[in-house]
Amino acid sequence: MSTTRFPASIATPARTIDDVTHQLTAIIEWSKQNNSRTGYFAALYRKVIIQAKKESRKACSMTGHA
Repeated sequence: MSTTRFPASIATPARTIDDVTHQLTAIIEWSKQNNSRTGYFAALYRKVIIQAKKESRKACSMTGHA
């Protein structure tokens, strides 16, 4: 496993679901470049976040909330 540190932008607290998605994508890319298994969890979690966002949008449209 790599001992290279994550870029600071990945460690910045996320404020939105889109921020989380972007950070997870950055972790996945970092993991590929550094031959790190850290990206496995990030890839799975990213899929879950994207699906949760889709379901949230669908629920909001069904209830009339923005």
